[in-house]
Order: sequence, then C-alpha cells, then structure tokens
Amino acid sequence: MMAVGMLVLAGLVGSGVDMARGYMTERRLQAACDAGVLAGRRAVSTNGFDATALGQANAFFDANYDVDQQGTAEPAFTPSSDDDGNTVNGIATVTLDTVIMRIFGFDTFDLSVTCSASMGVGNSDIVFVLDNTGSMAWAPNGQSWGVPSDGTRIYALQTAMKEFYDTVDASVQGSNARIRYGFVPYSSAVNVGRLINSVDSNYIANSVTIQSRQAVNWSDVVAEWTSGDPTWTNPQTGYFQRLNDTRYYNRNSCENSMPADDNDWTANGGIQTDVESETLDPATGRKITAYGNRQEFVKRDYDCRYYSSWYGSGYYVHVREYTRYKISYSYEARNQVPVTGSGQYYQDWVYQPVTYDVSNFKNFNSVSVPVGSWYGRTSNVTSTWQGCIQERQTVDASTFSFVNLATGITPGTALDLDIDSAPTSDDATKWKPLWDDVTFNRGSVDPTFNGGGVNTYCPQRSQLLAEMSESDFDDYADSLSPVGSTYHDLGLLWGARISSPSGIFSGNVTAEPSNGGTVSRHLIFMTDGELAPSMSINSSYGIENLDRRITGNGNSSRQEPRHRSRYLAICEAIKARGIRLWVIAFGSGVTLSSELQTCASANSAFKADNAEELNEQFQEIAKQVGELRVIQ
Repeated sequence: MMAVGMLVLAGLVGSGVDMARGYMTERRLQAACDAGVLAGRRAVSTNGFDATALGQANAFFDANYDVDQQGTAEPAFTPSSDDDGNTVNGIATVTLDTVIMRIFGFDTFDLSVTCSASMGVGNSDIVFVLDNTGSMAWAPNGQSWGVPSDGTRIYALQTAMKEFYDTVDASVQGSNARIRYGFVPYSSAVNVGRLINSVDSNYIANSVTIQSRQAVNWSDVVAEWTSGDPTWTNPQTGYFQRLNDTRYYNRNSCENSMPADDNDWTANGGIQTDVESETLDPATGRKITAYGNRQEFVKRDYDCRYYSSWYGSGYYVHVREYTRYKISYSYEARNQVPVTGSGQYYQDWVYQPVTYDVSNFKNFNSVSVPVGSWYGRTSNVTSTWQGCIQERQTVDASTFSFVNLATGITPGTALDLDIDSAPTSDDATKWKPLWDDVTFNRGSVDPTFNGGGVNTYCPQRSQLLAEMSESDFDDYADSLSPVGSTYHDLGLLWGARISSPSGIFSGNVTAEPSNGGTVSRHLIFMTDGELAPSMSINSSYGIENLDRRITGNGNSSRQEPRHRSRYLAICEAIKARGIRLWVIAFGSGVTLSSELQTCASANSAFKADNAEELNEQFQEIAKQVGELRVIQ
C-alpha cells in the first residue's frame, strides 16, 4: 500500500516539475514568436511581406529562443501575412522532453503558440516642411545638368511622400483613427498668404514699402548754391609763335615795336557751364544737378627772334601765351514729381523704396501699377498676388535663443520669430505681400537712376492640417517645384505656426477628432542642403543687400550665421510644443550636420544619399508615426 502511495506521490511531483518546465518554455516560445512578427512587420516595405521581411522575422525569432537553454528540440516558426504585410502572423511549435513523467509513459510535451503584429496608428497630425529650392532639380548625386525629370531630387521626394502616405493609410484601415497632413514647401519665401487671409485678412497690412522704382518728372529749381571759393588750374605754358608778318632788319627796331609783357591774367571769353553730374539726395530724394563753370584766363610775353627764309630773313616779333582756368561749381535742387498714371511722359526712373497700397492686392485681386515703360511713357504692369509674404518686423541681432514657452525666442523684439502671437493694429506685427512685379534691385542702398529686375521665387502654396484622400495627397506632392535659395528658418517658422495648438491656426490644430482620442503631432523637415540665403534675390526678408533686416549693415558674412541661429532657435520652440521633429538630409554630397541633428528630436535624424534611401527613411518615420504593436 505504501509503495502505491509513493508511486502516486512521484507522479504528482513529476507532473508538477514537467508542467512548470513546459510553462516556462511556452512563455519563452511566445516571446520569441512576438519578437519575430514584430521584426517582420517593421521590415515590411512597399514590397509587402517579402523575403527581406521574412528573413527578419526568422532572425529575431531565432535570436530570442535558445535551444540549449530551454532544453528542447529545434522549434518551428512560420511567419506569414494575408494582407500584404499590414498584419504579420506567426505560429511557433516546439517539442519538450519530460524529465520525470516519462516514467509514466509521457515522453514529450508538444507546445504551440500563435502571434500577430500590426501597424496601428492613433490620431496623428503630420506637417511636412519641405526644401523646394533650386538644387532639388539636381540628381541625388549632385549632378546639376542633363538630369531627366524622373531622376531629380524633387521626383525622389514626391515618390517617397506617396509611399509614406500608403504606409500610414494601410495602418489605419478598419480603424476610426484620424490622420491629417499639412505642408510648408519653402525656398527663399513661403506661400502662406491664403492661410493668413483665411483667419483674418487684417493680419496682412494694407500698405507695404518695397525696393522699387518710380517714374518722375522734376520740379522747377527749389534751391541753388555754390561750393565756396573758385579754384584755379595750374598754368600751361605755350610755344613762341610769330605775332605777325612784319619783318625788321635789326633787333633794336623789332624790340622797339614789340608790345609790353602782360603781368595780369585777363579773361579770354565768357564762362562755359557744363553739367558735371546728376545725383539723388538720399535724405530727400531730390535731384541735385552739379554744374562746372569754367573760364579761360591768359597772359602773354614777347620776344624778337631772327627768322631766315628764301623770301627774306630778318627779325620778327614772337608771342608766347600762358593759360589757366578759373573753375567754380554751382548746384540746383529739384523735387520729384511722381508720375502716377499709365501712358504718361516721364523724365527719369528713380530706383528707391516706394510705398504701395496693397489693400486690394492682398485679397488676390488683379492690380495694375505703372512701373513699365513704352517709348518714354509709363505703362501698366498687371499682376495678382501669388501668396508669398514678407515677414513681420525683426531685429538684426547676431544670436537668437529659445527660452521657454512663456518667453519664446529672444530677443523678443524679433516679431517675426513670435510663433503664436496674432498681429495687432500695429503694422510692424503684420505680414505683407511679396510683390515681385514691382520689385527692383539697384547697386546702392541710396536712391539711384539705375537699377534692374530681381529674382523672386514663390514655392507651392502651404496647406493647413487636413484629412486627405490618396489622390489629393499625390496631387499635392506632384505640384512641388524646385525654385530659389535655402532659408531653413522660413520653412521651420511656418511649419511651427501651422502645427502649434496655441497660435493663429489653433482652431484648425486643436479640432477634436470624432473618436475622442488624443493626437500625436509630427513635423517632418527634409532638406537637400545647408543654408544658402542670398543677398540679391527678393526673399521674405526683402532684398537683403538693400533692406538689411538680417545683417544690419549689408555685410554678407553676417547673413548665414544669423539665419542659422534663427532656425536652431525655432527647432527648440517646435520641440517644446510637444511636436516630434524629424529631420532628413538628402543627397550624396549633403551631410547630416551636427546642427541638423541638434534641430531634430531624439533619435529622429536621418541621412539619405539616394532616392532608395530617402524612401527607406520616410518609411522608417511612417512606421514610427504608426504604432507597431503585438495584437495577439
């Protein structure tokens, strides 16, 4: 009886031991299965659950299951996907040898687990800040000529954007998640005029002062003056020449008939007046005409000289003339009389700052301004605002810093770097239209009579956050076109504005999703180069060699470091608002600089040398915007 009892006890103990081993092995098998499908799902690209994704799933399963440690046979793991990789499923099986229960005829346990991983996205707002500068028309390797349209950087960006949309869209199928997209294409300007007007057209000023030109006539003389005492030129000595043909047979007779030398300078004719120059007074805009007044003065001395010739030799009176000039300067000032209509005769173009009424132009109405010329008469140039803006008042400080959300970016007088505040009645706080058709460059900061056109580059319109169909998203991507120079601060500034839950677009940003869930915010900043501001193009900060809003003195060496300090401060302001800031540096000759890495959120900076790598980096971001998770 006791033997039977011992046998029962052994069975109970043995089953407990082997059951515990089986439980631990099953847990490890489940963990390995989960790791495998997670890795497989993360490796899914636009090719779906392909051999690469399958290999990743198997590799991670093997790495998480140690046969020797578990004391089992080799496990079997079968990952698969029925929906082109959106969900990756797995089945893992293994056989575990018993230790004690084999005494009772139970030699093995067959263990089996299942697992699934899917990319699921909650509510997400995603703003693309996209470098649309001229170099985006180059090939990714930096070749700038002979590049086919489908070999350009902009084409690679458009393709990667579309694949990004597809990945995120697949992750929300069958859910009620809300995904919204916003866009800020940037170069040397940003096209946000319609966005501002949609909030309040009074946020755009009704007048703007532009580096332009004005057709003018001139008034009668309003002032005249001279410039002090006259000056004299150095005397010029001439050569002795015969005074007349009278011949004398001896020197005494000649000398007795010779005139006395002149001891005083005598005017020889009247005053000759010539226009020396016409300039513009930088303070008043008056035309200053400078006249040079020149009068000849002479004196003479005489000598008798013997002259021999075939028709008779003798003495002749000779004269030598000394010449010098008395020079004085006088000036006249005339006021500008602006020519305000078309078809009017004018005397000059004056290249200078001109203040324009833009109350009609800012509402995207066609406006005509007489800045053209036709055979000595003014002619109208008609244009409609594209939507690019001049930024608000700024300061020419050398450094900028983000302090905190309450203080913002310092110096605080840089109103353009105030991300959230709405304009007041003060025009300094308002934006202004960038009006390329009336903008002209000149060689001096002072008004001049000579100047010329200037390049103005206005990228595609920016877009506030909105849910988009695939066709709408693709159409927007295809509308992007490379133009202009690289102003990172402009792109990031407006990316911040349309992402901020407390700025002028807060009504759009904070609109609650119908599912009542929270919203994650992302800003994807892609550039193919370093900062490249220009002193001579017409940007959102004007023509910088004339307006000097950034440099203060027109020194080009100040320009780039000051724009850099500005954009790095904006990066910190974006991250402080709870927005994950992703950065991609695109192009084989482009570096992921320490500044770009500093700009990005943690673990959110990428480098892409070619189109394939750009797509991979966009996919990596899409997967992290999506929430990869085990669902079984």
